[in-house]
Amino acid sequence: MMWRKTSNNYQKWDYFTDSSEEEKESDPIVPKNDPNFMALEKDMEDRKKKTGIDKKKADLLKEEVFLFNSSFTNILQIILIFTFYISK
Repeated sequence: MMWRKTSNNYQKWDYFTDSSEEEKESDPIVPKNDPNFMALEKDMEDRKKKTGIDKKKADLLKEEVFLFNSSFTNILQIILIFTFYISK
């Protein structure tokens, strides 16, 4: 039998163990009353809040642009149809 560069030895998979199965992840240990950590935590919460607000604004703007484009397209179609009938 010829060895191929793309061949796989699937027998080794039987011995594989995932590290996440062996150790359960727990909550991180953080200092509760450290002012530096509290400032970092506040900054993270502010950024998360700002990101959420920015996403809402972007979604609203996207919806407005969609409505404007669709209404603008409808107006152009009406104008084209009107000019077609007038030119007859």
